[in-house]
Amino acid sequence: MTQPTDVLDQARAHLNAGDPAQAAQTLAPLMAQEAPPLGVWHLGALCAEALGDLDSLPQLIQASHDQGVLDGSLMVRLSCYAGEPTAQGDASPWLLAMAAGGMLTSDAAPGSDPVVLVSNLLACGQSGIVERLLSPRAQASAPDWVALAQQTATALGFDAPDTAKDWIFIGGCPRSGTTLFRAMLNAHGRIYAGPETKVVRDLANIRDRWDRQATHQAGVSSEMLDRAAAAFTDQLLSEWGQGFPRVAEKTPGNLLHMRSLARIHPRARFIHVIRDGRAVVNSLMKVNWCNPKTGKSLWYCESVDKAALYWAENIKQIRAQSPGPERYLELRYEDLVSKPEAAMRAVLAWLNEPWDPAVLAHHTAPQELPAMETSSHDVAQPVHDQANSVWKRTLDAQDLATIHDGPAGEVLVELGYKEATPRGQVLLESLGLGF
Repeated sequence: MTQPTDVLDQARAHLNAGDPAQAAQTLAPLMAQEAPPLGVWHLGALCAEALGDLDSLPQLIQASHDQGVLDGSLMVRLSCYAGEPTAQGDASPWLLAMAAGGMLTSDAAPGSDPVVLVSNLLACGQSGIVERLLSPRAQASAPDWVALAQQTATALGFDAPDTAKDWIFIGGCPRSGTTLFRAMLNAHGRIYAGPETKVVRDLANIRDRWDRQATHQAGVSSEMLDRAAAAFTDQLLSEWGQGFPRVAEKTPGNLLHMRSLARIHPRARFIHVIRDGRAVVNSLMKVNWCNPKTGKSLWYCESVDKAALYWAENIKQIRAQSPGPERYLELRYEDLVSKPEAAMRAVLAWLNEPWDPAVLAHHTAPQELPAMETSSHDVAQPVHDQANSVWKRTLDAQDLATIHDGPAGEVLVELGYKEATPRGQVLLESLGLGF
């Protein structure tokens, strides 16, 4: 008499031989039993996945789990089919890292059949995940696997978008470290991040002003304006980018127009460099920028309270325009200078770009650091975190009280730079009493 374990072995052999239909047929009698043998549901789930029967897959996985047979790798794949890659223990770290744009902390291999995986992802409409699995980052990590995945995608009619126009826009409040970050990114072998042009920011501003009733009455629609603005930016950055596969443009005010830029360039990525507002205020007081026409200080360099308000409003207005986590990333300056490798690995993973250690030695790479960017001199040096604590020595108790008690105080708390002060409580250090 044939034992259930023998039938399972037969089904498993059929599956391993590339015949999931025969494997499923072999399993059918066991699945019909009142108490199926251990492992039958798990093997059935693998057959369903291989056959593209994704409607039955969740129930089979649940039955397998109820039977005590857990497969984290299968669960990760299921989450990818659903468009929400999520971790299940340490299973499928490569797939999860590539699909979700997360960091890969080991030399893990894909561990999945690229033909089955890509076929199912496309059947589920998850072309975005397929694109990430075919990205330069994935190619650098698992070239043979990606080559087969690419063949499968091509055979199924998948036409990968032109990633050359996946522009990267960098911004943040001035004096937040945007110049350092763009110089580090510029050291990457596949990315050009030259000096700030200010053109993208200005174009987005002009584009918004064009969207008025008189323009529409003349027969110029918002869609026409968007296409014209996109064509201008595409042409500009394509030529300016010196032939690099990816181009990043950093002008601090870019992200104040993120809503428009995200609409005009639906594949663009946005990186917001954030720094402790107290350090930014201290720096703005030092640079004391002036209006070249009048010779007077810019309003946000006139006093601590105005500088703090300027920082807080920059943060709030940019964050309010986020197009979502797949296209918007916040990078803390403090992380960039205190743990640069971890910070840059996370950024490059999010951008679907391979790791390049050159980003940690930006000062040795060819760089364009014009005088118009105030931080150019400092950026020519290796990464250091000496500027993190300068504000603690130069801002006095009154300055700090002004910052903490104004709109910036709430933003500092929201960002985790400062703990909230309970109502009615006065901190002794704020009084300058030396405690």
